[in-house]
Amino acid sequence: MAIGLHPTFFTGFDWKTTLARVPLAGGTPREVVDDVDAADWSPDGSGLAIDHIVGGKSLVEYPIGKVLYASNGWISHLRVSPRGDRIAFLEHPIKNDDGGSVCVVDLAGKHTELSKGWSTAEGLAWSRDGSEVWFSATRESAARAVYAVSLSGRERLVLPTPRTLTLDDIAADGRMLMSEDDERIVLRVLPPGAKEDHEFSYLDWTLPRDLSNDGKMLLFDESGEGGGDQFSVYLRNAESGSVVRLGSGSALALSPDGLWVASCSADNRQLVLLPTRTGQPRTLTTPGFQYQSVATFFPKSPRLLFVAQEGSHGARLYVQDLAGGKPAPISSEMIGASLIPISPDEAWVAARALDDGVYLFPVSGGAPKRLSGTDAGDWPIRWTADGKGVYVFRRGQVPCDVFRVDAESGLRERVTTFTPPEAPGLASITRALITPDGRSWAYSYQRTLSDLFEVEKFR
Repeated sequence: MAIGLHPTFFTGFDWKTTLARVPLAGGTPREVVDDVDAADWSPDGSGLAIDHIVGGKSLVEYPIGKVLYASNGWISHLRVSPRGDRIAFLEHPIKNDDGGSVCVVDLAGKHTELSKGWSTAEGLAWSRDGSEVWFSATRESAARAVYAVSLSGRERLVLPTPRTLTLDDIAADGRMLMSEDDERIVLRVLPPGAKEDHEFSYLDWTLPRDLSNDGKMLLFDESGEGGGDQFSVYLRNAESGSVVRLGSGSALALSPDGLWVASCSADNRQLVLLPTRTGQPRTLTTPGFQYQSVATFFPKSPRLLFVAQEGSHGARLYVQDLAGGKPAPISSEMIGASLIPISPDEAWVAARALDDGVYLFPVSGGAPKRLSGTDAGDWPIRWTADGKGVYVFRRGQVPCDVFRVDAESGLRERVTTFTPPEAPGLASITRALITPDGRSWAYSYQRTLSDLFEVEKFR
């Protein structure tokens, strides 16, 4: 049996594990390769195909060590064909989004995109004769159905459903193994002056994106069933509880004066400023850019910092003047999907890199420096009010600790611990926000309740 050991969050939906082999009769696992997200056996069980994460890229290797394809995004649900001549997988171009395409690559490295444009795609298997790739996905909202696509790209619907399905496997006799999933993102908030945090979920996928300095205004979005196929951006008063829908897309950042919100279209091709009061939206889109749903307003100057991929480049930090013009890159292609807080003096950006480290990047350009006192489990949240420290949290842990790390000495001290109520299906804490004074915060966690089914007589 192939198993994954020591799982850690990499970016967004993506995990990294140590691939290991263990006898079915039991015994101690033998570690094979580090930094693997997915794996599948060859038909005869002699070898493994893997999704190997190296230098921020997802590499399809088969056999292990032979690279057939490299992606700047992330790859999931990798499967070897029944004849062992092709690898099928789902490719997701945005690091923190599960939308994407169904792809195959042959043993010579020829890559083919069979089906694209899916807003969420999770679950894949070969048909029993190897003529089609079956997968669970949807182009609208979050209710994944089961589809099939031939190697020539002919697509058909296999199993429609109003619920969310994940295809796990197809047996040699055609039986399907799949789960029906009830997935939610739950939001909890500690408003200013409150003694305990409480649930602030709005619809089914309430993801916190930014919190005002005083903790009174919370920016979030809904990208599940309730948010619609183009998603929805909301601003909520954390004290009164009032909620205003600002527009479509993914929420990114709230301006320091509270008058504007940076947002990104559902296809990650448009960057838009939405007014929180009167006014009209403003587009800052640059052709050829694919935005990574991560941005921050500068605390003093009228500029926006964001993460994007330009052409064939990997993800970099860019600075955009709000008056317009072409954005300028200020980092190399080493940025992972995370919050990118800017220091109060606008000199430094704290960001997670693709080697799992937290670094301080100079806004003026130049070489970054590792933030001492942090390790591979840390994700940056915000700078302290005095600009001397950075708040970090341990993503994926439940309960989840939040630390203040001194930017000079690396001294680390725990500020608080997020402890969500015990509930079935609680998987991990996915995102955290905190005010500069550390007295108010918001965090979200994922809950998934699944029923497993064996399905017969589908073709």
